[in-house]
Amino acid sequence: MESAVPGVAIELITVSTLPEELGLLRSGDADVCFLWLPVGAAGLADEPVIIPEVVVSDDVLRHWLAEPRPDGRQAPRGPSVRCGCHNVGL
Repeated sequence: MESAVPGVAIELITVSTLPEELGLLRSGDADVCFLWLPVGAAGLADEPVIIPEVVVSDDVLRHWLAEPRPDGRQAPRGPSVRCGCHNVGL
């Protein structure tokens, strides 16, 4: 992964609980995390969602984006990225 984006260093951090993950995000000790939605933290509702570059139905995309949000809004779209899941039978 790091070779695909020269100059970017990736350090993986593993934690056991959602509060630990959210704490790392809030403190700035982590820039990105993978969470199961919903997380129950309204402070994350306006963060953009990274969208994988795979062909999926509108229903699957809405599920990935957790849309509609409880207040009816759409999720803010982040960048779309290639992932290593193209050959996994999605």
